[in-house]
Amino acid sequence: MKKNRLLKVFSLSGALLLGSSMLISCQPDTPVITENQITISGATSTINIHESITLTASANESILTGVTWSSSNKSAIIIDSATGEVNAIGLGTSEITASKDGYTSGTVTITVIDPTLKTMTITASSNTVETGKNLQLSANENGSVVTPDKWTSSNTNVGVISTTGLFRAIAVGTTTITALKEGYNPATYTITVTQGTTEDTTYIITYVPYSGVTYNAPTTEAKAGETVSFTLSVVEGMEIVSVTYNGNPITPEGSTYSFIMPNRDVEIRVTASFDSDVSISGDLALSLTDDDSDGIYEGSAKVTSDSQLIYMVKDGKGGYLDVDFQDFDTYKCFGDIETASDYHNYQFEIKGGYTYTFYYDKNATVRPFYIRRTNVDTLPQNETQFASLFDAGDNQLTVYPQDVKKVTYHDAVGHTNYEFNKYANNTTIARATDTSTQEETGLVYKKLERDNLQIVDTYIESETDATARSDTSAFSANVKVYEHESDAATSPWGNYYSSEGWGSNGQGGWETWTREAEFDANYYSHNYNSLEFEFMYAYRTGFQDDNMQSYDINVTSVGNDDGTFTTTIDSNKTLVNTSEYLYEHYEYDLVITFTKEGKITNGTFTTKLYGTSDYNFTEGSEGFLPGGENRGTTTEDITFTYEYGTDLETAPTIVVSQYFISSLTSVRINNDDLNTDTSKNVLQKGDDISTSAGTLDLEYQPTTALDYEQYDVINVTDNGVIAPSNDTDVYEAKNFGTSTVTIGNRTTNTVTANVEVTVEDSTPARDFYFDGSWSGSTENIIVDTAESITINDNTTGKVSFKVSPPEANNEDLTFHISEPYQNLIELTYDSSTSILTVKTGVFTKKATVTFTVESPHLDPEVSTPTFTINVNPTSSVTIDSLFGTYSQSKEQDSLISKNSAHKVTLTRETGQQDGYTWYIGTVTDGTVTKEFYYRLDESNQLVATIIGDSFTEDGIESVKIMYDYETGEIGLIYCIEVWSGLDSGSTTYIVGNDDGDYEYTGYIYEMFTKDIA
Repeated sequence: MKKNRLLKVFSLSGALLLGSSMLISCQPDTPVITENQITISGATSTINIHESITLTASANESILTGVTWSSSNKSAIIIDSATGEVNAIGLGTSEITASKDGYTSGTVTITVIDPTLKTMTITASSNTVETGKNLQLSANENGSVVTPDKWTSSNTNVGVISTTGLFRAIAVGTTTITALKEGYNPATYTITVTQGTTEDTTYIITYVPYSGVTYNAPTTEAKAGETVSFTLSVVEGMEIVSVTYNGNPITPEGSTYSFIMPNRDVEIRVTASFDSDVSISGDLALSLTDDDSDGIYEGSAKVTSDSQLIYMVKDGKGGYLDVDFQDFDTYKCFGDIETASDYHNYQFEIKGGYTYTFYYDKNATVRPFYIRRTNVDTLPQNETQFASLFDAGDNQLTVYPQDVKKVTYHDAVGHTNYEFNKYANNTTIARATDTSTQEETGLVYKKLERDNLQIVDTYIESETDATARSDTSAFSANVKVYEHESDAATSPWGNYYSSEGWGSNGQGGWETWTREAEFDANYYSHNYNSLEFEFMYAYRTGFQDDNMQSYDINVTSVGNDDGTFTTTIDSNKTLVNTSEYLYEHYEYDLVITFTKEGKITNGTFTTKLYGTSDYNFTEGSEGFLPGGENRGTTTEDITFTYEYGTDLETAPTIVVSQYFISSLTSVRINNDDLNTDTSKNVLQKGDDISTSAGTLDLEYQPTTALDYEQYDVINVTDNGVIAPSNDTDVYEAKNFGTSTVTIGNRTTNTVTANVEVTVEDSTPARDFYFDGSWSGSTENIIVDTAESITINDNTTGKVSFKVSPPEANNEDLTFHISEPYQNLIELTYDSSTSILTVKTGVFTKKATVTFTVESPHLDPEVSTPTFTINVNPTSSVTIDSLFGTYSQSKEQDSLISKNSAHKVTLTRETGQQDGYTWYIGTVTDGTVTKEFYYRLDESNQLVATIIGDSFTEDGIESVKIMYDYETGEIGLIYCIEVWSGLDSGSTTYIVGNDDGDYEYTGYIYEMFTKDIA
């Protein structure tokens, strides 16, 4: 038996413990011991991954109890908040803090390392630097220079570091710099920043790398106002498309690019492409060609490391097509391809270690881009590399090969045989058989003919088959097929059929379009994605489990003589929970053979479960008891094969008429809680008509039919009474009265029955309210509360104005507006849509207007509802009137402290983003200074956004701004979200705050008044 990696019980919120490169640390400084200062004992500067230690806290030479422990990086170290037990669960550096009321907190820095990785160190000319000055850091291994993949600063308020290792000191304090590189334990370096002079402040210039482009004589730092110049070189055949600094374009003079350094750090970005119609740029430079003159451009490249890329396609007008991830053809892609993390500058990201062929189909009217993995260059030797062969994320494209013609699957524990065959002319047939009885247990039949996709799926997979996913009920359907996606998406039901996650409840519409129908007709159960769920525990043994005591995993791959390769995963995990008497040890064995492209050819997977009679669960002495490895229970035993090539010629004849309704013998549309008279069909206002809502009941022939979910409302005689719902794709009782409803097959509009339905007015209205909780509820209006809205003057706005309870009558409403505003505000109400239109005149000052609602349907026991409209005068506000510096004007609700250092400056300097001209503003709390864009929108409202709207070294930034038209104050919230791991992060508010209990928005603006010149 292999040695287990010991792991204390922990909860990781879904983090997957996969091997990666990480960390080596400097010894933390010895703390100065003062009275009531907590010191930490038992810590080491480094700890091996999967090891644990226990820390103790003391003060005034006495051991402390009641201490609270915390870890700054829970992806590397988790710590028991009460006992101080440290568990090293992933590579990285974490600051451990011990705190207790009445004491000064103590901290130590611990780095989790992997002894099997290489070691690098960080060097610099000094470990101290003055504010405003820069310090160049470098990494090396045994004297040889190493280029880190990433540099980080643990305290970005003290200093930040560029991608080239240039550190800029911002404020007095200490920060730890970490260098990360694949295959190495990251190195750390502690820098102390001392006070300097403002005149000496220099700013960092970061040149973002771009494949095929070289920056010549670049200046890496400069003072504000200095001219920075550089030139560019590109590989043969490439041309520069654009050059920007902080999103602002730089126009070259000859071959030189120059700009004036602002009082902030600058990021230089280049976009380039080959001088060809289609190319790939970014971390890879590749030209695509149409060698066959068929309109399909293609090019192949070996991708050695994870890369972010962009398609560059000339538009014939001197520019390039606007391409995004939605333009990729899901049905043609094969590979681990996903949205780029830097999605503002790149379209997609692909995994390294593979050769890909990139395609652009000039003739395709939609989704002309696709990518196919054509060779596995690096055979998987760890969990991460193995996982990249499969579809492992919501934002990734498919990894289904295009040419699967046959799948066989055998589940020995579930007694199931499954066989899928793909035939010519978009016909597929899959059958499942119970091996213990030899009886057929399921049929999956799909056939696409012109504008109809016919499906019969009676295959209900066994409980032991993890590939079942959501496909747990039998169903049949005739799906209408449109030629174009836009036709399907704009069909009467607003959405369309998708094979993913399809079940017998018929969620979604019953329409699709040609390419989706072609894909689904040839789509197979036990595909790569669902098969991965069958054996995922083999390579996710370290995945979150509160009962985890230990685990181990070994991944090996070997090439075969026929060009295929075989991956073997031998893993185990041990679960222990003494309070629940849970003792389980699992052994996993997975063997899969792949083609050179990474397509599955065959595989086996077994799982065995061992209990206390087979296995010693004592921590530190774990292992099989004598003969225990030969016992245990086999919980999974599957084999599978995949065949590729030309479709099988002729599909056998399948009779499926028994699965489709031929006649409706009884139809009832009724709210059973409202009406028990079976001779009537009665609904109340707001009722949906559907089988899932319990208001539609069908009886039909033959009784074996499975397409009843397709039967719904296809026509009404009075759509003022019953009409399509605003929120769903079903019909709804809209208003009171009687209408004849026709029920039939939504796709074919055949096999129909007519029912007369009455919507009764039986519930009095008790209140009305503004509803801002659903999409599309407002236009030019802000919903403050259920009784209050805000709108600008000289504006027409719309807001959802609902009756309570929803089944009450909201017709015949009368609105009374308070004096003296009757001629300045006009209210119009549409009861069928519950939309209140508010039209305002010109106001000279901010006003609060009230109005009351009278209704003949209002419960006489309730008071007349009263509502408030807050009107902001906007005509007097111009962009010129906003320029200037603002100082904090007041404390707000005692939640924000008065701070004279808090300043906001709205400048005249402009920039371009999202097609708008924005102005540049700055905000500071006296230590940190940040920038943002601001402008007046079409409604003359002051709005703001982050410059470039992109990730920064500080994390994800966000800004909100408002203007108080009555007081002339600026309101601002500016925060930095600093992510320390996959599932953890913290938010720092430079100004403003966030309190989830404050009003309805949770945001608290910090208010500023313009300084007098």
